[in-house]
Amino acid sequence: MATTYAPKSPLLIVDSLDTRKEVWNLLKRLSPKRRIDFLSWCCQRAKLKKGRSRPFVARRTRELAALARWDSGADERLHHEVWGDLWQLVQFCGVDPAAACEQLARMVRER
Repeated sequence: MATTYAPKSPLLIVDSLDTRKEVWNLLKRLSPKRRIDFLSWCCQRAKLKKGRSRPFVARRTRELAALARWDSGADERLHHEVWGDLWQLVQFCGVDPAAACEQLARMVRER
């Protein structure tokens, strides 16, 4: 009897070391402003239950992006924050990880 494995988490669809490395590196290639644009794009695609507010990029994150233009430490913190927020949006807000990866690659190519 053959069994089919369907991942319970959408995160498992793109969960491989190579994919994580690629997303990490692509995020690093975006400017701080473009990272915020990417995160905003992801927030707009969140699928929430009726009556729940949509996630958004926090003011603190936007302020960190402004600092990151001139401060390498802030740039590194922003990189980590956007990375973590992306996977939180995938795991808990229903953002399609494949679509997010495609959008990220498209944004890097548009530079």
